[in-house]
Amino acid sequence: MGETQHFRLAGTTNVEEIDYDHVDGHNVIYWEDIEQIFPGVKHVKNGNVSVKLLRDSNRNRIIPHCIKYHPGIVLDVVLSPSSENTSAAVGRDMNVISNTTTEAIVESLEISQPSEDTPSSDDRLSTLSRSSTLPSVGAFSSLKRSRTSMSFKQIATLARQDSTESKLEQLLVSSLPSELQVQVRASTNVRDSLIQAAKNGQVQQSNEQLVVCLQELSGNVMEIKNMASMIMDLVSKNYKLTSDNNELLTRVNEMQTVLDSKQDEIKGLQIQALDRLALLQKSVQTLLTQTYELHEYPIPRLFIVLPQDTSSWNPLDLLSNKFRLYFLCECGEHTKSINSKIPHHIHLAKHEGYDIARPNEFFQRYGPYVHTILQMLKYGFTVAGVAIPALSHLVRPDAVGQVTEGLKLLTDNLEPGMNQVMDYIEKASAEDGQTVVGISEQMDNNEALEGADLRQLESFLKTKDESRALGNLYRTVTSEGHVKWVCIDHFRENYQEKAAKSFRETVNALQGQFDENIGRVEVTLKSRVQAEQLYQALGSARSVYELKLVLDWDTTQGDFKRLQNALTKTSVGVLELQLWDTDGPNSDILNRNQRYDPVIGIMRHPSIQSFSIKGPRNFSKRSTLLSRQDDFSNLRHLDISQYQLGDDTASYLISKAPGLSTLALDSLDLKETGSAKVILDALANASTPGFRIQSFTLLDNHQLGDPFLDNISSVVGRSELSVIRIWMREDERRVRILESIQWKYLRWLTVCLKEGTFETSVMRALVDGVTKMSEKVELEEFQFLSEAGVPLTLPEGDLLRTFLSSMTLKDLRLKVDISFEQTLSLCGLTDFSRLESLKLWTKRFDSAKVDAILDGLQHATRLNKLILHGANITDEQKKQTMAKGTSLQGHWNDW
Repeated sequence: MGETQHFRLAGTTNVEEIDYDHVDGHNVIYWEDIEQIFPGVKHVKNGNVSVKLLRDSNRNRIIPHCIKYHPGIVLDVVLSPSSENTSAAVGRDMNVISNTTTEAIVESLEISQPSEDTPSSDDRLSTLSRSSTLPSVGAFSSLKRSRTSMSFKQIATLARQDSTESKLEQLLVSSLPSELQVQVRASTNVRDSLIQAAKNGQVQQSNEQLVVCLQELSGNVMEIKNMASMIMDLVSKNYKLTSDNNELLTRVNEMQTVLDSKQDEIKGLQIQALDRLALLQKSVQTLLTQTYELHEYPIPRLFIVLPQDTSSWNPLDLLSNKFRLYFLCECGEHTKSINSKIPHHIHLAKHEGYDIARPNEFFQRYGPYVHTILQMLKYGFTVAGVAIPALSHLVRPDAVGQVTEGLKLLTDNLEPGMNQVMDYIEKASAEDGQTVVGISEQMDNNEALEGADLRQLESFLKTKDESRALGNLYRTVTSEGHVKWVCIDHFRENYQEKAAKSFRETVNALQGQFDENIGRVEVTLKSRVQAEQLYQALGSARSVYELKLVLDWDTTQGDFKRLQNALTKTSVGVLELQLWDTDGPNSDILNRNQRYDPVIGIMRHPSIQSFSIKGPRNFSKRSTLLSRQDDFSNLRHLDISQYQLGDDTASYLISKAPGLSTLALDSLDLKETGSAKVILDALANASTPGFRIQSFTLLDNHQLGDPFLDNISSVVGRSELSVIRIWMREDERRVRILESIQWKYLRWLTVCLKEGTFETSVMRALVDGVTKMSEKVELEEFQFLSEAGVPLTLPEGDLLRTFLSSMTLKDLRLKVDISFEQTLSLCGLTDFSRLESLKLWTKRFDSAKVDAILDGLQHATRLNKLILHGANITDEQKKQTMAKGTSLQGHWNDW
C-alpha cells in the first residue's frame, strides 16, 4: 500500500489513509495523526485483536504515542461514547413527553363515576375518540426497558398527527409486555364497542361499558406516573454525570494542551537527529542492498578499519598512525536455519585482521565508505535482513578464544578506536574541502564499491594468507540473488557438511578443483560417464556458484541436453564452457544443425548471469539461434571472445541481451568494413545503463582504413574496458585506440607485434601509451606477443623493461625473442612481489640458466605458476619449486 496505513471507522466501509514514519528501525503511525482523522478515538483493532501502543525496552510507552505499522491490513477505529450528546437528546425528549403526553393522559383519564357534570354521551364519545390519539402505555413501558427503536420526540410527533393514529397505536401496543398488551387491546375493544353502540342508539349500555373501561384504564395511570417519575430521576442523574464528565474533560484538555506544547519541543529536538539518522540509513540501505553479479564481487565488501593501537594514537600527527582492516561476517536472516542455535547478526570475521599499506592513499579511495560503515555500527541498523548489534556483541564470545591476542583486545578498545578513525576521516575530508555531510552525499549518489574497487582493495593489504580467502570468509548467494560473505559457522549452518564432503570427494576423483570459499569448481570431463558422475553430485551441492567446465570429447546434442538439465537444479550463476571445435560424431548427424540449441537454453536460464563459451567457431551455423525469439535478459556478462561472429549473429545477441553490463568480444576480425559497422552500430546503440564492453580485440584487420579505426576508437572511448588486445602493424594508427581508452577500468592488456618493420616512432608511441596507462591503473595481467624478426629494442633502452618497470602485475606472459640476460633483468624487478603467474618464451635455456632465473625470482613470494617454455627443466627443480608453492612447467599451451 505504499507508505500509508489504511483505517476505517468500525462498522463502516469508508477508508482513510495515514502516513507512517520510521522510528528505531520500526514503521509506526503516531496516535496524534489518528486523532486528527478520527476525533474521540478510543482504541484501534486488527480484526478482534486490539492494537497496543508501542513500548520501549523498559516497557514504557514511547512518546509521542504510536502504534506498529500493519502492511496490507485495514485497521478498525472504535470511538468513545459521546455522553454529552446522548444525555442532551434524552433530556429534550423527556421534557416533551413529561410536559405534554403524561399530563394529557392523566387529565383525560382521571374520571370515576358519572355525575351531573358528566358530559353527554356524544361528548364522552368525542373525548374517548380523541384519547385514542395519545400514546398508549406501551410507549412508556418500552422506555423503561430502553429497547424502543424510536425516540420520544418521534413518538410525540406521531401522536400529534391524526394521519398516523393507527400506525402509532399499533407500534406502541406491540412494544408492551404481553400481559399489558392483553389489557390495552381489551380496553380498545371496549372503546370500539361503545362507539358502535352510540351510533346504534344504545346509550345506557354504552355508559356502563364506558365506566368499566375507565376503571380499568385508571389503574394504569398510576403505573404511568410512576414510570415517568423514574425516568425523570434517571435523566437528572445522567445530567449530573454529564456535568461532571464535562468538567473532567475540560481539565484533561488543559493538560493535553500543556503536553502538546512539551511534545512540540521534543519533536523539534528529535527532527534534527532523525534527519541525520534518515540520511545515514539511506546510505546504509544503498550499501547493503546493492546487487553484485558474481563476477563483479571477488572479495568481501563489508569491513571496518581501526587503529593498530588505540593507546598510542597521535591526534596531532595523523599520518604517523597505523591502521588495521577487519572484515565482517554478513550473516542475517538468509543464514538462519529452522533450529539455529547461534546468533545471526553482523560480527567480526574470525581473523586477526590485515595491516594497511599506504593508509593515506587508502583513505582517499575508501574513506567515505569506511565512515558510513562505522556510523552504521555505532548507531545500529536493521536493513535488508541484516541486523547490526550493540558494539559489545560485535566480537563474538566464542570467536575470542580462536584468534590471536590482537582480536581479543578489540572488545575493550572497539568504540574508542572507531571514534579515532571517524575523526581521522572527517579531518582529512575537511582538509580536502569536504564535510561530513559531503561524505554522506557521496554515498547517497550511490558511490558504493564496485568490482574494480574491491579487486584493488587487496593491493592495500599486507596479507600473510597463503589462500585468497580474505578474513576466512565464504561466499554465498541468497534466494534474492545477493552475494554475501559469511564465516564458516554461518556457512555450514545452511550447508550440511555431509553433502559438502561428498561433493569434494567427487571433484577430487575427477581431478578437478573446488574452491569452497568462493564456491568455484573447475573440472575437465573426459567422457559421458564422468559427466554423469559430476551432474549427480552438483544436484546436492548448494554452494557452487561458479563452474568452469571442459567437455573433452566429441559431444552430441544429447550431451548438451544432459548438461542443461543438470544446471537447472543448481545455483550456478557463472558458467564457463569449453568445447571441441567439431561438428560432432557421425551418429549425431541428424541433429547437426540444431547441435547447440541446448546451449542456447542454458544461456537464457534465469540463474545464469555470466556466460562464457570457447571452442566452437560454427556456433550460429550449428544452432537455430537466428530463427528463434530468445530472451537473454538474464545475462549481465557475455564472453564470446574466442568465437568469430558474423555481423548478423553479433548484432542479434547484443539486441536480445538488454541487461548486459559487460561484453567480451573478439568478433571484429572482419574483412569488410560494412560487416564490422553493423556490430559497432549495435554496440553504440546499446541502451542499458552502465553497459560497457569489458573485453575488446582488434585483430589483423589490415584492410580496414582510417574511418573504421576512428569508429572503433569512438566506441572504445565510451566503454569501460578491462581487457584489450591489439594486433599491431607497422603504422601508428592502432596506437590511437590506446589513447582513447578509459584507463581506470583496465586490468588486462595484450599487445601483439605482427611481422614487419617497426619504426622507432611507432615503438615510442606504443611505449608512451603503455607507460601513461600504467601510471593511472594497476594492471593485473600483461601479455606481450611478437612474431619472429620484430626488433624488441629501442635506442633509448630495453623495450620490455621500459614496459614493465612501472607495472605491478599478477600475471605476466611474454612470447618474445628474449635473451637470457633480458630474462634475468626482468626477474629483478621489485614490483614482481605481487606476481602470481609468469610465462616466458625462453629459447631452450639449460638447467643452469633455469637455476639462475629461480634465484632471481626469490622475492616473488606469491608466485604459484612459472612456465619457461622450451627450457630444460629437471625433476629436482620441479620438486624444489613445488615445495615453495610454485608449479614449474616447461611447456606453454594457451598462447
